[in-house]
Amino acid sequence: MRGGAIFSPELVYDKATVKINVLDQYSENLRLASQKVNVKVGEAEAVETDLTDGEGSVAANLAKGIHKVVVLSGEKEIGTFNIEAIDVTGQPDEYKLIAKDTTLDINPLLTGEEAKNTLAMDVKAYVNGVEVALPSNLIAKSSNEKVAIVGTIESAKATVTAKTAGQATISLYTKDGDLEVKVFDIEITVENTTPQIEKLAIKDGKDKIVLANGTEVNAASIAAKLTVGDDKLDAKLESDIIDGDNFVYSENDGKVIVTLKDEFGGKIFIFDVEIEPEA
Repeated sequence: MRGGAIFSPELVYDKATVKINVLDQYSENLRLASQKVNVKVGEAEAVETDLTDGEGSVAANLAKGIHKVVVLSGEKEIGTFNIEAIDVTGQPDEYKLIAKDTTLDINPLLTGEEAKNTLAMDVKAYVNGVEVALPSNLIAKSSNEKVAIVGTIESAKATVTAKTAGQATISLYTKDGDLEVKVFDIEITVENTTPQIEKLAIKDGKDKIVLANGTEVNAASIAAKLTVGDDKLDAKLESDIIDGDNFVYSENDGKVIVTLKDEFGGKIFIFDVEIEPEA
């Protein structure tokens, strides 16, 4: 058995967690479900440490500077490496917004895991390259709220919500009273893969929409009489396709104006409407 190691500080100055990877002769993590080694950090006494599949960790109190870590199997030295303890007190000197994917999609037909209309970015703060707890004075802003908006930072995350296709910059700021200082930028792209509807027709090829007497003329009753020619889209005609805020019915003219939502192309269609007489 021979030793190697990866040092991953949680808090480096004063306290640290030293992570150990013990490797076999093939430079792979030791293939033992349970194993014990002794780990000596700096001048401290060796600490018996449990390994699982070759990985373990030991806590240490460290002074600022370089410290030697010795990994032993019993009394036999199997590996050494150095770690540097640095001062992480004071205000962070670096911030980041981290996202696995910076492309969003406003397509409302995408649901579940396929949906990409929101993005939760990790918010990180560092001192001398070491991650530290986030200060409470961070805010995030979008350069173009027509394209995307960003909420307040919660649980070290900033959630971006897509609005329309385009590009925006999400910026991280420190805030002190009225003073806001930008500390990080990340570019995002919002796509629109929603089908662009060019044609809206009356079902059964009729030349006008006929409603039963007493039926309220609204987006729902009109949508029930229309087709896009696609079963999936027809099922969402009212809820996701028609812009209810811009639905217009003129009783005097016997016409309705149906406007599609912008993501579906935003086209406007006018249909004749007839209300059946009372029986």
